[in-house]
Amino acid sequence: MPITRNAALLATGGFLAVLFLAEAANAITDTVFKYSTVRKGYLGFPPSAFAPGNGGNSFYNVFNYGTVLQVASGYTCVNAPVNLPEGATMTNLFVRYGKTTGTAEITLVTSTYLTNAATILLDLSLANTNNAPTNISRLIASGGAKIDNGHNSYWLRFCADNSAFFDNMRIAYTYATAGD
Repeated sequence: MPITRNAALLATGGFLAVLFLAEAANAITDTVFKYSTVRKGYLGFPPSAFAPGNGGNSFYNVFNYGTVLQVASGYTCVNAPVNLPEGATMTNLFVRYGKTTGTAEITLVTSTYLTNAATILLDLSLANTNNAPTNISRLIASGGAKIDNGHNSYWLRFCADNSAFFDNMRIAYTYATAGD
């Protein structure tokens, strides 16, 4: 039985489609995509992302036109992990907080997996705002801090007595590739 013109075209089209899809699948499964320009990103930290960092004292999350972390009694610390892509560079920390008297501070920390040695990337004492919500931005290390997930872990720590609260934090970062 001879092959008709339509059957030949159909077979050729099917062959070309398989070649095209095979190449597309290869591009989709590549592990690293490099951007032509550096991109900006933001990682947000709502109060509910934080867990207790010391025992005995307490804090609570309040929903009042947004969630607020308020220290209930004594001096309390809470921690949240920072999970950014490999090779990203942390550039700035943005915080919205309020404080009357007493002590409040935010610390961005990294520690190595092999030795558990901690390095403070940013240590920020919060100024009195008469309890008015205030936005601040601070540079993270001179030139930023590059993420090395293979060797280090990263986290934020908020410590305060019952005169302080925060309602959000955010880390700005840059990255040049997609994928770890």
